Amino acid sequence: NFGLYSGQEINTLYFSKSGTTITKSKEVKNHYKSLNDNVSMQSGVFIIDTGIVVNKKGERNCSPSYMDAEDLEYYDINRYYTFSYFNFLDTAKVLDYDASGVNSLVNTKTYKYDNLYNLQKTSEHSTNSKGESISSHYKYPYDFKSAGNIYQKMVDSNFVNPVVELTQKNGTSILHTVKTNYVDWFSNNKILVPGTVDYTYRNGSPQTRLRYHSYSAEGDLLTVSKENDVMEAYYWNQNKQ
Repeated sequence: NFGLYSGQEINTLYFSKSGTTITKSKEVKNHYKSLNDNVSMQSGVFIIDTGIVVNKKGERNCSPSYMDAEDLEYYDINRYYTFSYFNFLDTAKVLDYDASGVNSLVNTKTYKYDNLYNLQKTSEHSTNSKGESISSHYKYPYDFKSAGNIYQKMVDSNFVNPVVELTQKNGTSILHTVKTNYVDWFSNNKILVPGTVDYTYRNGSPQTRLRYHSYSAEGDLLTVSKENDVMEAYYWNQNKQ
């Protein structure tokens, strides 16, 4: 596996052993893509840089105090290019084999990275055993930011990776949505942490399922509970354990 995807895992085999018989039980085939189009270039995700290497290989016996065209014969001049891409897992095909290790059930997952601002996975799609198209859709702080709100603070702090909202669908029908509501706990733009977690079944109203009650000054979780349930407390030593 060389080139753009050097070092990426493209094929994985799993085997089972019964006595002295070894049988292939599972195989995973990965396919990768790169963001290297004009839109990616304009956003700074795809970058082409160039440089010049100059190597002096000798000198003229008699040369003026300034460089002229003849002096160029005593130099090797080479230009090189460097390409910076964002590579990501595009599809993963999972083959589960039967006891013979020959016949397989194939499940293919496809992944999309449509947000160039954080380069995180925005959705994944697969087909279940019933032939239904199941998908998960992810949203991040950038998707919810507006002037002065908590998610704008997260973006400004480069805290852009947490999944704020996860929606699962069967085809186009929403199965459920889970949203983590972040807060500026001490109102100082430093401890930006989850405050509550809401669960929405299909197209119903959101219900708070999890509530965070307190954090330390360093942002360590101290107490949390299911909504209207018994609180769990956490005690941390100096090693944050």
